[in-house]
Amino acid sequence: MQRHIPSSSQAAVPAKAKKARLWDRGPDDWYVEEDWCNRALFASPIFKTILAKIIGRVGPNLIIVDPFCGRGRVLDAAADAGYRVFGFDKVDRGASKRHPFAIADFNSLNILATIKDPFIIVGNPPYNGGIPAAQADPAACRALMRRAVEDMGAAAVFLLLRSKWANADKNSRLLEKLPIKYELKFSPRPSMPTGEFVLAAERGDKDPRTDKPCKVGGGQEDFSYYAFDPQHQTEPMFGWLRKSSVVSTSRERSDR
Repeated sequence: MQRHIPSSSQAAVPAKAKKARLWDRGPDDWYVEEDWCNRALFASPIFKTILAKIIGRVGPNLIIVDPFCGRGRVLDAAADAGYRVFGFDKVDRGASKRHPFAIADFNSLNILATIKDPFIIVGNPPYNGGIPAAQADPAACRALMRRAVEDMGAAAVFLLLRSKWANADKNSRLLEKLPIKYELKFSPRPSMPTGEFVLAAERGDKDPRTDKPCKVGGGQEDFSYYAFDPQHQTEPMFGWLRKSSVVSTSRERSDR
């Protein structure tokens, strides 16, 4: 994906390169998973089994919290699956129109202190270079996990992350120290464009790279939901989250 080009160097950039701005990294690393990704998670028998065990441990009335909720796709899918939800983010991108929401960043412990019932965290953290930079760095992912479980009291954490960072030797050894219960890999590969590109597609704008209407799809990178359970002690298990198992019913456009 295109990186953001500092304004001081814009004059030296060919006009063709400037046209790729819809794919430039945004200041908040706002990338958006396809709607089916979260629906596949909540429809998964594996997820339901994990959640049943967590509920047996912490009690009923569980809330699904997304602390980097963006437009609210995790919240939409969870609510449609029958779960109670709460979201927060640094910017309100429309989630507050449909769900309980607060403006705050991930480090705002006072927000979660207002949640009296048990909760788990489900979300797609900043893609790269954000805080926490879990997509780019397993060490940051480990710090995020500790903060979520130890400081915030989450009963479990499900993070949508790039699959490839689990492969390198150093990264895999860091991840071995985390209580990963499952890796649930998406099939087919989901597209993960910038939020600006998603908005352009919804408006019917043309993709400046092709001069055709913007269209989300054709993912070229592997992503998975990683399920972290502080009570898990054995080796991680593996499963699939398939697009064919769900019907996408995105509510974003009608609620904007």
